[in-house]
Amino acid sequence: MVVGAAPVERKVNIRIDFFFVQYERNSNYAFGMNWPTRLGGESIRSEVSYDFLSGTVTTAQASIINQPLPGLDIAARNGWAKVLKQSTVITTNGTEAVFESGGEQNYPISAGLTASIQPITYGTNVTVLPRFDSDSGELEVKISADVSDLIPAIASTSLPGRSTSKLTTLVSMKLGESLILSGIRTQSQRRSTAGVPLLSDIPILGLLFGSESQTREDVEGAVFIIPSVVESLPRDSLQLVNSAFAQYEEYSGDIEAINAYPKRPPMSGKRSGSKE
Repeated sequence: MVVGAAPVERKVNIRIDFFFVQYERNSNYAFGMNWPTRLGGESIRSEVSYDFLSGTVTTAQASIINQPLPGLDIAARNGWAKVLKQSTVITTNGTEAVFESGGEQNYPISAGLTASIQPITYGTNVTVLPRFDSDSGELEVKISADVSDLIPAIASTSLPGRSTSKLTTLVSMKLGESLILSGIRTQSQRRSTAGVPLLSDIPILGLLFGSESQTREDVEGAVFIIPSVVESLPRDSLQLVNSAFAQYEEYSGDIEAINAYPKRPPMSGKRSGSKE
């Protein structure tokens, strides 16, 4: 204790567990005869590469294009995905805490004679500001979250896409309660047909003169938090550090057996770390 120094006020530690859950399902198919949209015009295209140093033709290619030859569409695809992200932040009462976890992928971009690097960031960014009243047990939480993931690139580009979910809100709740901050439910369905006019509209036989495709996508997700108060640790600091190092040395790929921190928030009505 330093003589003359002001005493340090003991503040309550608040633990905020942030959960993001999302489910996706998609399917598409295409069936029928894919006829060309234009006939005639340029019919033969040729390409020749000539080496002036050796005086020889290196490559030569000729192709017949824009001919009335149909293609057969018989493709179908189905898939699903699920995402679970959990972030746990501990901070003192009335103090803002920031948690960031993710990465950055760099992709080369060429434009004419110049090239550049395009970074694409992804991950989980959470900012929380809790205010707890110990007399009433009321807890006010201001939270801002940004959750993003990389998705596969579409056919026309090599760059991946990025799915994002953002949330900024202020809620009031009791200690130990769970609260759904937001939810989403999206259903989309697209259907398109292409083919020879009139003939492609004939039932059943129209598939010989046209192609039909359909795409369906379903998305459902939710964001919720569980706050709790941390009073004391059930294990001393040395034992906690030794346990973390022991798990690190023993880890060989079985991540399900790892318990780096308590994943489940304390039960309602109990404070984290308190003894029975």
